[in-house]
Amino acid sequence: MILVWITFITAILISAVAAWFSVLGLTQIFAAAFIPVAIMGGVLELGKVVAAVWTHHYWTDLNIATKTILVSIIGLLMIVTSLGIFGLLSKGHSEQEMPVKIVEQRIDSYDVQIGFSKDKINNLQQRLTSLNTAMDKYVELGAVSKGLDKTNEGMSNLESQIQQELDKIQSLEENKLSEKLSIAGLEAELGPIKYVAVLIGDESGLEKAVLIVIFIIIFCFDPLALMLIILSVDSIYGIKKKLLDPNAYSKLKAIEMAQKELGVKKYQVEKMSKEAIIGLINNAR
Repeated sequence: MILVWITFITAILISAVAAWFSVLGLTQIFAAAFIPVAIMGGVLELGKVVAAVWTHHYWTDLNIATKTILVSIIGLLMIVTSLGIFGLLSKGHSEQEMPVKIVEQRIDSYDVQIGFSKDKINNLQQRLTSLNTAMDKYVELGAVSKGLDKTNEGMSNLESQIQQELDKIQSLEENKLSEKLSIAGLEAELGPIKYVAVLIGDESGLEKAVLIVIFIIIFCFDPLALMLIILSVDSIYGIKKKLLDPNAYSKLKAIEMAQKELGVKKYQVEKMSKEAIIGLINNAR
């Protein structure tokens, strides 16, 4: 009997957590109507459990139409619960992954800026090369002083711009390294799901791995809760008890069963009627 109550309490806890997850998930989907959706979700979860237990209890007394309607409604409510759980878990993963995506976007921005600076340096170096070529021509023509006047200022300005871009690249690289170090800590939090991705043979498919884990949880959560509730309620109320028929046993057999199932001594029950002994056994079951 202790196991029955443990099963019942476990079933209630699983069902309550499933309902909680589902209601939170539904309120995320319909965030504008938080309180009404929370009340609706809670009532529907309670109704689903009651309907499942009631349908199982009175299954043999129901006609086909009623069975079809009740089973369909219970199935749809389980889908609603699963959608709520899916919404909550997927939102949790998105919030966990969002900082990583933000940092990756910043790193991409740094890469773009570094690429732009490198292109600018290349252009400046080409202009510097052109000035050097012009200077060589002035030297060949014997107009060194004139060439110096026209090229020195330009070369100095270009070299200054190149140095500015190199300093900018260095600063961007330092920022990029800092971001990579920060993302390493964030990615460590996603480590377990990466191992799941490796397990399914797709190291880069984190989203696929997350979906697989969520669907496994969904397909186990609510069905397990309902099954445990139904089984525990059956055991508590004796729906599936096999009660003994006093007319099917002799008094000697009834005494033997009492000794075996109740642990009583023969002298304690031998003066009782067969019906009374069978009644004791049925009460203990």
